[in-house]
Amino acid sequence: MTTSSQHDPPSYDVIAVHEGHGDHPPFAHTVGLPARHDSAEIFVWSVPDTGVDPGESWSLSTLDLHSQLAEAVDRLHAGLLRLGDSWSSPLDSGRSALLASVVEAASRPACVAPPDTPVWRLHLALLRPPAGRFVPLDPATAQALLDRVCRWHDAFGHELALPPSHADSRFGPGAAGVRLVLEHLAELGPQGLRRLAALEAAGHDGSAEALVEAEAIARTSGRLHWTRAASAAVGRAVTAKPGIATRRGDLRTPVGEALEAAAVAWVLSDLLDAELFRRATASLRATLPLDRLLDHEQAADLGPVEAVHRVVRAARSGRWPPHPAAVLEDLLPERAAWLLAWSGRGRALVESFPGGLPEGPVGDALRAAVVVDLDPDLGRLLPPAPGRG
Repeated sequence: MTTSSQHDPPSYDVIAVHEGHGDHPPFAHTVGLPARHDSAEIFVWSVPDTGVDPGESWSLSTLDLHSQLAEAVDRLHAGLLRLGDSWSSPLDSGRSALLASVVEAASRPACVAPPDTPVWRLHLALLRPPAGRFVPLDPATAQALLDRVCRWHDAFGHELALPPSHADSRFGPGAAGVRLVLEHLAELGPQGLRRLAALEAAGHDGSAEALVEAEAIARTSGRLHWTRAASAAVGRAVTAKPGIATRRGDLRTPVGEALEAAAVAWVLSDLLDAELFRRATASLRATLPLDRLLDHEQAADLGPVEAVHRVVRAARSGRWPPHPAAVLEDLLPERAAWLLAWSGRGRALVESFPGGLPEGPVGDALRAAVVVDLDPDLGRLLPPAPGRG
């Protein structure tokens, strides 16, 4: 008697070519469709085709390329894929859309398939709102931006250098926030760099996704030149940072993504909704000690209040953690810290522990208790419930 596996293997493969050939951009293509489905192979370029909106420097990620091909193959399985068919996919949290059409591949990279193999191409059209023009800040918005700058400078321990009242600086009206991000990078030592990289990994691409959404807003608001300047400044600073590449690994990508997202969020600080700003800056803010939490407002009910109280009681009684040198495995403490910064529940945590917020394992458990409903795995950081340990 034979049994099938729980998950059948895919009936095709996808190869992504990251480096373009000559004038060609990166691309991805299927392998195995003709033999297994009596169909043409399918390939897709990483950039939209020329047209009304070719996307400028816009490009699909490897994951997006896989998603586009997977959508095509799903339609093939359902008998809905023919030449001329088209469909649209939302991008940038619905701020943009990608229209994919199935066309004959008049020309293609030689590696996609043997010469006698039929090949279809996904013709991509990027649909975005038109580029906008910068609108100067009204007095109330400018004051709110300055108030946020002051809170950040105080939390990060910097002396406040007031930004200019007009938006003619290198980074626009949020220039002071961008400078703070760059100053924070300059002060990070090896341990701080590793901590920031760990927080970024625990954020599960949250910063990268927030950056894509923010750049869509930058385009429609006429601030794309400022966000590009901020991104370039972060890139230069990260590249020049001592200790960014060590024997323990190259931290350039995770640290750069976290700080680039935070800097771009500052360029657009007056335009981003609270959730997107928190997500773009979560990794950076999660490096702060618990008693210096900032830009937090309780975004949802505290949730498992009893779990917070349980951590407090166990810590005060000396029953948890089992010893001061307790090591918490994986990235769960960083995951708890990132979710706390993203969810906006910092104030709830501060108010739940009026006796002061400890660092170390107890602080990690308090973070986890406040956001355990967002990631149940964080329950592993909490003391055992009464009668269970």
